[in-house]
Amino acid sequence: MYLPFINGIYLPCIDMILLFSPEKLLKDGMILHSFEINKTATSISYEVKELSKGELQKKIPMLAKDTSNLLQVFTQTGISKIKNQPQKQGGSIDFDTVFIRKIHDTIAHLMPFFPSTKCYHRITESSRKIKTAACSFSAQKPVLRFKVTKSNDHLQIFISVQLPEGIYPLNEFNRYHFFLEKNSGYLLLGYRDFRTLEWLESLEIKQSGRREPDFIKHVLLRLEETYKVDRNDVFDKNLINCDPRRQLMVSELSGSFLLLTPQWIYD
Repeated sequence: MYLPFINGIYLPCIDMILLFSPEKLLKDGMILHSFEINKTATSISYEVKELSKGELQKKIPMLAKDTSNLLQVFTQTGISKIKNQPQKQGGSIDFDTVFIRKIHDTIAHLMPFFPSTKCYHRITESSRKIKTAACSFSAQKPVLRFKVTKSNDHLQIFISVQLPEGIYPLNEFNRYHFFLEKNSGYLLLGYRDFRTLEWLESLEIKQSGRREPDFIKHVLLRLEETYKVDRNDVFDKNLINCDPRRQLMVSELSGSFLLLTPQWIYD
């Protein structure tokens, strides 16, 4: 039996639950597992298994090979291959760049697959308790919006997330690296947006807000190279009204020609 088209591909009905653990991304990269819930009249237990080739063939026998290979990235073997992959120039791989980018790319390719299976997530709540509950992944692409704010002479960037149904402050979401979570629903940030948020949350950038020239040079102008930023009338504007004075600059070229250059002088 098959589900309807998703991105032009038929997906088989799936007798498997995925367990998503976003907090493990930087720990070991093992953020996806096969998950079984065993209920009896008196108890409930969970069984977590690696997304091995055998497990996938058992639970999803008609799964496309490309999707199977993507899911197997989140096994000990798959993660080891990424970590041990040499750079083009030689040497070990940079965990914080190439590794994270590979995981992001893999998840991005898996996004059309997630609606075809049940998903649970395991996260740490504010009370430090571990929560395991049903979750979902949205195909919506969040758009970041930036606005300059000023409080107690400290400049900072206020960030919002634009979705088809509205605009929400970023702090209404729980961010797990390049995942945004709200009400057990997950959105995937673009990789550039993820790196931008990491940069804006760095201590160096936060400290730049103490001095306006540093903030403009190191934060605002750099951010405006890629994004539209609402300056929010935070910065003082010095307007000078004056009439320009016209003049003509005359210079000689090669002893044979005169070059006439009009100029306007402002006070």
